[in-house]
Amino acid sequence: MNFKDLISKYKTKYPKNNIFNLRKGQRITELTRGNKFPPNEPGVYIIYGCKKRKKKVLYIGKAGTFYKDNKDGPFSKQKLQKRLIKGKRTLHQKRVGASEFYRKLLKGHDFLKFYWFVTYDIENKIETHSSFAEAELLQAYFKEKHDLPEYNREF
Repeated sequence: MNFKDLISKYKTKYPKNNIFNLRKGQRITELTRGNKFPPNEPGVYIIYGCKKRKKKVLYIGKAGTFYKDNKDGPFSKQKLQKRLIKGKRTLHQKRVGASEFYRKLLKGHDFLKFYWFVTYDIENKIETHSSFAEAELLQAYFKEKHDLPEYNREF
């Protein structure tokens, strides 16, 4: 399955999903009040760099690591919302906060477009581990492009 078709499949498979944009000069924390921003639940996200009418996948990530004996529930505290706001990422072997990471991604682009999907929701009987969904997205992207997105260093 190609990458675009997989995203379409995810929109049906994971009904808790949406899209939001981050523009130059905006802080991601400004966007948390909107209903397009992800809830604090496990899931995956795709960040596109957009310029004019073109978009390019820059990063595919996950939030929520499963812990068998976690007192706060089966997943780590860093779920989608927290991961996107405060998550640390690596830029050229250096760990950086989300704000610096997004500033770097915005260089050369008009805005960033975030697609997000909640992959684990017992109420709706959706129980896919975010690591599996991330791997599925990265595999589809790799199969199509023979490379990883620019800011994904490993798979």
